[in-house]
This record gives sequence, structure tokens and C-alpha cells, in this order.
Amino acid sequence: MDTKKNAPTFLENKPIGEDLFEGKSQDKIANVLIDAISKESFKIIGIEGAWGTGKSNLVQIMAKKLTSHKFFIYDVWGHQEDDQRRAILVELTDFITNEKSNIIKNKEKWENKLKSLLSKQKETTTTNIPYLSMGFIFSLLSIIYIPSVNAYKDSFTDYLGIERVFWKAVLLFFPIIIVSLIYTYYLCINIFSNKKGKESFKLATQDTFQIYTNKQKEETKIETISENEPSVKDFRNWMKDIDNDLENKKLIIIFDNLDRLPKKQILSIWSSIHVFFSEESYKNIKVLIPFDRQHIHLAFQESYSQKVNFANDYIDKTFDLVYRVSLPILSNWKGFFKDKWKKAQLYTVEEEYLNVEQIFDVFQQTITPRSIIAFINEVVSLKRLYAEIPDRYISLFVLNKEDILSDPLKAITSPAFLSGLTYKYGDDEDFQRYVTALAYQIDPNNSLEIVYRKKLRDSLINNNPSVLAEIAKTAVFNQIISPALEEIEDFERPILALTTLDQEETISTSTIQGIWDDIYLQIRPISYKDFSFKEYEEQIVAHISIGYKKAAVKNILDRLINHSDFDVTIYTGVVDKLTQIINESSIPTTINEILTSKTIKPETYIELINVRKGEYLKYNLNCPINDIDLYLTNLDFTKLSISNISTFDYLYYLNKYSFPNLVSKLELDIEANKQYKDIVSALFQILKIVKKDVIESPFEDSELYSLFSSTGKDEKFYLDLMAMRIQRTNDFSDIYESIFEPVLQDEDQDLADRISELIEYYVQFDKLLLNSLEFETKGLYSKIVLSTINRGFFNRKADVISLLYKFEELCITNNIEPQRLLKVLDKLSKSIIDQDISVSLSHFYFSSAISSQTKLASNSIDQVRDYYNRILKDEWISIFNNFQGREFNILMTITYQGWNTYAVSALRDRLMDIISANDVSELASFRLLIDSMEASGKNLAGIFKDVRDKLIYTGNSTSDFFNFFADGFFKHSVLLERADDVLRAILAPELFDNQISIRILGENHSSISRLLESGSEAERVHFVEALIDRKSKPEILELARHLNIDV
Repeated sequence: MDTKKNAPTFLENKPIGEDLFEGKSQDKIANVLIDAISKESFKIIGIEGAWGTGKSNLVQIMAKKLTSHKFFIYDVWGHQEDDQRRAILVELTDFITNEKSNIIKNKEKWENKLKSLLSKQKETTTTNIPYLSMGFIFSLLSIIYIPSVNAYKDSFTDYLGIERVFWKAVLLFFPIIIVSLIYTYYLCINIFSNKKGKESFKLATQDTFQIYTNKQKEETKIETISENEPSVKDFRNWMKDIDNDLENKKLIIIFDNLDRLPKKQILSIWSSIHVFFSEESYKNIKVLIPFDRQHIHLAFQESYSQKVNFANDYIDKTFDLVYRVSLPILSNWKGFFKDKWKKAQLYTVEEEYLNVEQIFDVFQQTITPRSIIAFINEVVSLKRLYAEIPDRYISLFVLNKEDILSDPLKAITSPAFLSGLTYKYGDDEDFQRYVTALAYQIDPNNSLEIVYRKKLRDSLINNNPSVLAEIAKTAVFNQIISPALEEIEDFERPILALTTLDQEETISTSTIQGIWDDIYLQIRPISYKDFSFKEYEEQIVAHISIGYKKAAVKNILDRLINHSDFDVTIYTGVVDKLTQIINESSIPTTINEILTSKTIKPETYIELINVRKGEYLKYNLNCPINDIDLYLTNLDFTKLSISNISTFDYLYYLNKYSFPNLVSKLELDIEANKQYKDIVSALFQILKIVKKDVIESPFEDSELYSLFSSTGKDEKFYLDLMAMRIQRTNDFSDIYESIFEPVLQDEDQDLADRISELIEYYVQFDKLLLNSLEFETKGLYSKIVLSTINRGFFNRKADVISLLYKFEELCITNNIEPQRLLKVLDKLSKSIIDQDISVSLSHFYFSSAISSQTKLASNSIDQVRDYYNRILKDEWISIFNNFQGREFNILMTITYQGWNTYAVSALRDRLMDIISANDVSELASFRLLIDSMEASGKNLAGIFKDVRDKLIYTGNSTSDFFNFFADGFFKHSVLLERADDVLRAILAPELFDNQISIRILGENHSSISRLLESGSEAERVHFVEALIDRKSKPEILELARHLNIDV
């Protein structure tokens, strides 16, 4: 401790009896109270004020001013464990008998009364319990025993084969035997229990013969100690005696610290004060009671309803007068504070003092003289220990020590308690250093490093992220992290703790990255014996620099994959985690580039599939299929049942491979266990997975019948048996058909859906569809076909060509939507259909294919178009000779536009033929053909010229021919060059009798006008006369108007 003269000194924390505040409010109150005391009517006066307002100091001021009165201060709080009435009398009597007080004359009287009051009465009762010694008892027995022995000793006879002499000896020596036994008993006790050694023989002898004395070893005493407690009457009489003996001297009794009592005791002492001083009047005694009204209120509220204001009633009834002492106001306390600060020899430079004053103002909620002195004394105690710590930091610590000491680390890193002074000390490095030194009582020069290095190491070792996060906010974190890590041997927990640093904004990214890389370089050489991938390893890989990641991942995977205790479940889980880390990082690599291939045992490979399902291939773990096939072949499948068949679900993921040995084994097992339905049922479930071809039913019709009759509809094998029955379609014995017939006739959609899911295992898809054309029982079968097509999931091959040939029949027979069937066939089609096949397909097929988006439809249409692009004239003529035929309809359906010159020439010949034959029956089909050719860009002007000439030559021009060819005539302007022949042979008068012909002439009136202008007069007159002859028809008049002919 600093002993220099200028070292800080402690202030006395007791009332000094002076008013040091500028307003001198306590002096004023003291004068008023002195005046009140001098009046006879005021017997008991209350001084109301909160803790620290200076009530006790006010009493001292009064004592100094009022020298004519003696002031007796009774500390109620100090006597809270005593009987208050007795304690008051003892303390008061002691006070008046004290030589210094000189308040009474007859001191001897009161000293004796005090002794009597303090004395205790003791009553002792001794109880003697009557006691018969063992010797006395033995003596009584001897008086009876000896005459009895003398009387009967001669009457003894032999007994139990023992002579009477023995019995006489026993009888005579019996007392000696008893004494010997007692001696032996005491000897054993002293030797073994009391451990007296050689002295045991002497003690045993004394104890033995002790029983023959009548000495009483024990007596009972009862003591009763009592203290007289003064009754109410005694107390009053005592006080009256004191009052009388005071004569004319005045005594003021102060009951101090009343408001410091526990609430439950306040009511008791208050009641006593009221009874003895408020209800009783004394000539020379007055009472002063300082109290806190709020505290009194709380005491009454615990005992009575909070809604009833008993406290105020008690106060009003108890006191004759109440004066209130208020807290010192702001303008007053600063002067008082500064004065006390100087007296404590703490005052240094003005700036430092102002900081302290600011801190006290902010953090001291209630400023009182007592709180100021208590604060300064605590600062002094710390300043004498840490002279080098500035006053402001000590002040901060003193006023916030509860918050700081509850969690020192958090207090200096996240000092929420600073509140309005955060701006000043929140980022102050000295604040952290000095407060840490004060909290842990260490040298402030390196306090942060000393305290937080150990705390940092402990937080890392114990995986305490919250403490680590707080330390990371300190100014010394960067300096202590590396030394702390160097002291650590096991990095598992530290790594897990360090993961929380990513969220700390106070630490730079480069600092955190450096920490992770340092740890990785330290633990990299470490090898692990067990097959595991711990969480901290995952965190290391996730956080180290990109440059280290690939090597770290490879080291981990190589260690695991080459481990003697390789565990495929753990390994694949590790690969998944590392894959995620790589994907989330910017590493220019993939997990596949790092993974090392490993060949594992079949059973391990199966475990891999069970664990990772469809993703098992991505782990680069391999097993030869032949090994798996042999492994499975050695399994005993005859112990299988439907209940545990799911253990072989992994085979679904291997369905692209062939297992010939397993298939053979299963087929042999089925053949050998036909009579055991449960075994066969399970074997079929496995066989369906591994066999690539359809399963041929191994059962005879009778066996199939027997199995089906014993199988419930809700059993899986029921569906397999139905599929095997459908496999045989009409090739099934009528004798055993009866049990299947009702099911096949029933159009149960649910059953059809369930069978369709497995029918392909027993019937190839193309056969299933084709058999539907011949199977006599259509009900359930058609439903199965439709459900199979709608399901659209096929694993087996199919003859698509045969289905294309029967496309129309299949759709009609089974009510299949053509587009749906096309999609199914397209899915099954493995290659492009040959052109010869495509050309031979039905028109029904192409009418569906033209609107289909499938490759099959597109390819077949392209094949047909290519075929017709290359055929010759004779083939075209053959097609044009049969407009109702398949080929022409296909051409029209597929909107064929690849017409070659052979097709155009064939069209010319066919037109010439129908003109010669005057055949107009197929003009509609010719219209489709001509429109198609013209739409494809073919120029048919030559054909229409030939048609013109043919009509002129044959004279077979009719309104039907004109109406049909008119569009081509006018479009290609082929009439004008033979105007006379056209007017004569083609525009014959009979056209004016056909409504369609009149409309066509009207629509082309300009061409007709030019034709009339080019023709001879005779032909023109002939044409006009034909119009005039029919002028009664409105349409003729309209035509004549268009032609500017006056009819």
C-alpha cells in the first residue's frame, strides 16, 4: 500500500454534523426542528427522507446546535436480532449512567437497575435416582442360595449317566463360576475395545468387584436459565423513572436506521414506538425518528392489502410533526463532490477530474452525500493499489462493477453499460486494458495479453464460441491467437470453435484465413487410425485457402479409400460433403478428378447401392458384374418370402446388367418348389427384375389352376398368375378355364392397371397387342392393353413393324387413341423404319402420323415422300386411275408436293382420257390433284391448252367440264389464241343454262369481252343471240351488263 503523504486517503463515512451544500437546506431544517422541540406539544417528530438524503447528518447538526439537550441515538437496525424493548432500556440506561453524559444524579441506582436488567436467573434441580448395586443383589441371592444348597446337597443322585459328585461340585462352585464369567467379560472389553494392554487385568478386577459396592456412578441434574423480558407496563414505568430522575434536563431519543430494517420487523418496532412514546407523555423526553416513507409503505403492503393506505395512517397517528429532507440538487452536489475529492487527495489535473465528474453524473442514479463519499472511498481503495490507472477508468469500474464482474470479457468487448458514454470509451483501447486489470487485479501493462490469452486458449480447447467471439473483439486478439494455437495439441474442439469467427465483423477476412491456413499446416502431417471423417476435418477443408483445398480433399479420400476398415456408408457420406465444399468454392476442379477408383466386394457394392440408390455410380467404386452374379447365385433364395423381398430392391438399380447364373438358379429353384406358393411367389419377384427376356410360365395348366385357386386377390402373386394365364391367350385348356373366365370377363379397371404394371415380364408388348386381335375374351384384356399403353413405361423390346402393319386394327379393336399408340411405338422404335415398310402402311396410320410430333411418324412420312419423288409415269397413272385407293389418299393426307414431271404427264393423260370418255365422275379428285400440283409450284398451262384442244376436238365440252377447267383456262389465258374455236366449242349456249357457269363467266367478264373482240363476227353474234334468248333470267341480264351487251 502506498504510504506517502500525497497518497489518496479515505473519507469518514459517518454524519459530521455540518451542512456542506450551498443551499444550507439542512441548517434551515435543523433550526425549524429545534424550535419545534422546544414546544411542549410536540413529543415525537418524524424526519422523512430517502436513503442518503442526510437524515442522520441533520440529527448531528441539531445536536451541535441544541447543546442544552442530550441526544441518545438508538440504532434499530443494529439491534434487529435482539428484543427491542429490552435493548432500548439497556442502551438508554447505559447512556444515562455514563459519566460523560452527566444527565442524572443517582447513577448508582440506575447502575444497579441495569445490572438487574442484564442479569439472568439460573435454577438448578438435582434428581437422585434410587439404585441397587449388583453386589447387593448377589448378597440377597446368597442368603437364599446357601441354605438351599445345604438342604438338598445330600439328595443328589446320578443323572444322565453322570455321577452325583459332579452335580454337587457344580452346585457348590456355581457362585465362583458366575464371578469368573463376569471377570472374563470385563477383561475382554478392556483388552479388545478399550485397548488397555496389561492394565486390562487390573481394570477387569476393579470392575468385577465394583458391582459389590453400593456406589452410585451417575446422577441427573436439570438447569433452567431464564431472562426477564420487560412487559409494556415495565417499559413505561422504567421510562417514567428515567423521566423523573432527569429532573429538568432534557433528553432526545433518536431511533435511527429504522428504514434499513427488514420489512417484516418494521411493523413490530413501529408498534412499540407508537405505544411507548406516542401514547405516553414524558416531561423531559422527546423522540426523533428518521424514516423513508416509501420503505414504510412497502412494509405495510406486504402485510395488508395494497389497496388500503395503512402506512400514511400509521405515520400520521404516530408523529406530532413530520419534516421532509430532500435530495441535494445538482447545483449543490458538484461542489460537495469536488471538495470531498480534494480531501481524499485524488484531485490531479482539471481534465481528468471533469471526466470523473461526468462519469459519476451519468452512472450514479441517486446522488447523495453518502453515495458521493462511498464512491470516493472505493476509488481511493483502488487508486492506492493501481496508482498508474487514470481516475476515469477506475470511476467507470466502480460505478459499473456489477455489470463488469458478472462477465468481464463481454463487458470490455461489448460494453453496453457505457450507454451515453459509448462514443468516448467504446473504442478506447486503454479502457479494455485498465478495466481488465481492475477486474482481475493484475498489472495493467499487459493485462489483456495475460488474461485473454489463457481465456482464448480455454475457449478453443473447450469449444466455447461465445467466449471466443468476445475475445475476438479485443484489441489484442491478433497478437494472442497464434501463441494460443501453438499451445494446443488436439485441434478438434478449437476448429469447431473457430468456425464462429466467420461472422465476426471486427476481424478481417485475411486474418481469419491466415488462422485457418496455419491450423491446416499444423495438423496436416497427423494420421488417423480409425476410419472416420470428423466434423472438424470438414470445417478445415471448408475454410482453408483454395490453394490447399484440392490437396486436402485428396489426402482425406486417399486415407479413407485405402483404409483396412473401409466403410462404404461413411466413405460415400464423406464424398458428398467434400463435393458440396468443392461446388461452393471456386476450385478449378471436380470431385471426379480427385476420386480414386476402387474395386470392392459384391456385398460391399450391394451395400453401396442400398445406401446411395440411383447415385451409386458417382463414387467411382466398382465391382465386376460376374462377381456379383456369382455372389447372388450362392444365396439361398428358397428361404425368401414376400415379407422380406424388399431386401433385394438394389437389383432394380442393376437392371441394365445381365445375370445369367442367377437367372438359371432362380428358374431351377422355381421348378423345384412349384408346390410351395410362398417360395415360388418370392422367387418370381426376383426373376422379374433380373431376367431380360419374357418369363415363360413354368406351370402346366393344372398347376396354374391350382396355384390361382389358392391365391387371394390382394396377394402379389395373384397378378403374376393372371399374367401367365394371359400369356397363353386361347391356348389354355377349357377344363381349367372356369376359374379364370370370370376374371377375364370382368372389366375391373383397378385390376387391369395392376396387371399392366407387370404384364411385360410375361408377354412381349407387340404380342400383347397383336393377341388382342384374336383373344376371344376381350373384357379385361382390352383394359390391360389400354392401361399398358397409357402407362407408357416399357423395359422390354417389341416388334414395332408388326404393330405398324396392324395399326388401324389395334386402335379400333382396343379403342386406342391413335396418337397415344404412335407415341408408344415411337418410344419402342430403335431405328428408322425402312422405306418399303413405310410405303406399305395404311392410310389410317398416315392420317394419324401427319398430326403427330413423334420421330416415328415424321420418318415414315419422309420415307413415303421420298418414295413418290422417284416413281415413274406408269406408277403415277396407276395411282391416278384409283382415286379411292390407299396410295392417292396417303398422298393427299400427307399433303405431298414433290410432284415430278412423270406425275404431271400422267395427270395430262388421265385428263385426256376422261374428256374422251366424257367422264365427269371423278372431277372432285382431279381438283385435289391439280390444286396440290399447283400449290407445289408446278406450271400446268400446257395441260390446260391440251385440255382446250381436246374439248374443241372432241366437242365433248359440257358445263361440268367448263366449270371444272374454267379456273385453269382463265388463270393461264389459254382461250384467247383460239377465240373462234373456243366461242364455238367451249362457250356453247348451254353454259347459259347452268348457274355455276353463268357465275364463272360473270367473274371473268373482262376475259370474255376480249375473247368476243378477238373472235369472228359470226361467233360473236351467235354468242349474243344465245344471251338474248335467255334474257328473262336476271343472272343473264347481269352477265350482259358486265359484257356491255345490249339484250
